[in-house]
Amino acid sequence: MSAPPKSPTGRLGEARERVYATRDRVISSRSRYHQVDVALRTWERDVEAGGSLMAAALAFRLFLWTLPAALFSVGLLGFTIDESDPGTDSPSIRGYTMATVEQAAAQAHRSRWLLVIVGGFLMLYVSYTLTKTVVVATALIWNRPLRSVHRPLRAVSVMLAAMTAAIALAAMGSFLRNVSPGLGLVATVFTAGLWGVMWWVVSYLLPHADDLPWWGLIPGAVFLGIGTQLLHLATVYYFGVKLSNASELYGPLGVAATLLLWAYIISRLVLTSASINVAAVRSYHHPG
Repeated sequence: MSAPPKSPTGRLGEARERVYATRDRVISSRSRYHQVDVALRTWERDVEAGGSLMAAALAFRLFLWTLPAALFSVGLLGFTIDESDPGTDSPSIRGYTMATVEQAAAQAHRSRWLLVIVGGFLMLYVSYTLTKTVVVATALIWNRPLRSVHRPLRAVSVMLAAMTAAIALAAMGSFLRNVSPGLGLVATVFTAGLWGVMWWVVSYLLPHADDLPWWGLIPGAVFLGIGTQLLHLATVYYFGVKLSNASELYGPLGVAATLLLWAYIISRLVLTSASINVAAVRSYHHPG
């Protein structure tokens, strides 16, 4: 006689047991493999520090930063915009955003000075709050005392320089990919390395352990460099289409929701890179 078929409850129980057995094997192997230990420590540090909640707060600050930045950009474009130039219909975040900015700049040509002044002031203020949020979040991940931002002008300048460089690198990569797929591949690898180096430098200005080894911030920088390029590819092939569709179906609310999701992913990459550094230092430099 053939065995009776297993009930759905029995299959569910077996699947649960396999998941638990796999989990136990992974946990037991962390003492033998540093890579597994780093991965588990990263997840534990992220949960203990409230990484999801901090990423949401950081994403909201990043989203707010884009508003005065767009206003400031519109004001600058108001000095050079040619109202007779046709807009672009590229179905991507860059195409949609540039078409919107160019249209707004043409309409706000007479008030360009007001846009530059107001947008610049608001961008400086929101840049300070964004910098403060990054400092607090990083301090919590490294379990360091919370403190105010020292030398606010320098901190805001570094943040604005990093944001400008990141946007310029992304634009350069998109341009080279349109010119040639081979150049685009080289630009992707080159940009990932530059983003990693840039975040490595910025990480030294953020809170971290006092006895940090020389390599202590490299793992997170490598992770952020690779992660941002993967996000950039997802932006080109997924978020751009989502933004275009959202603007047609749901209007400004759909665009805002898509940009918030994009900002949240960037925030998770930033905070996870700090958690990876903490885990790597504790696993390799202070084992136990």
